[in-house]
Amino acid sequence: MGIISEHLLIQDEYGKEDLSKLADIIRNGNDFRIFAGFDFHEKALEMLLDDSKKYMYLIYRKEEDKLIGYIGLFKNRDGFEPEIYIASKERRKGYGYEVLSLFCDKLLRDQLIHKKESLSSSVLYASCLEENIACNRLLQKCGFKPVKERSY
Repeated sequence: MGIISEHLLIQDEYGKEDLSKLADIIRNGNDFRIFAGFDFHEKALEMLLDDSKKYMYLIYRKEEDKLIGYIGLFKNRDGFEPEIYIASKERRKGYGYEVLSLFCDKLLRDQLIHKKESLSSSVLYASCLEENIACNRLLQKCGFKPVKERSY
C-alpha cells in the first residue's frame, strides 16, 4: 500500500530489484559513517536493508517515479524509532521533513498501515550522531526534543 504526499510516493511493497537500487544509493552516498555511526561494509548494508527487522518503506519522488531513499520504523517496548535515509543528491529539498513529519503524524493518529498491519504509537524516539547536524535539525523540526545520552 502506498502513501502519497505532496512530492513523494512512499511504498511498503517492493521487490529485490528495488532493494538493490537502494543499496547502490547508500553504497555510493559516501556518508555511511555519519548515517549509521560506523564504517561501511557490505554486511552492515545487508543488515540495514533487512526489512524483517523493521517496518520499511521506500521513498520515490512522484514526478519521475525515482527511488530516493527509505524510512524504516523500529518497534521497541514503548513506541517506534524512525530511521531515514535520503540520497545525497536529493537532500536539502525538504523530502526528509516531508516523509518524517507525515509518518510521525500518521503513527500518533493511528493512521499508518504497513503491509495491511495498522501501526500506531503515542511514543516516538529518534537518535543520530551528535555530529550529524542535518539530522539533528530535521528531528528538531519534526518536534523531537534533544536529550543527553543516558548513562546506565
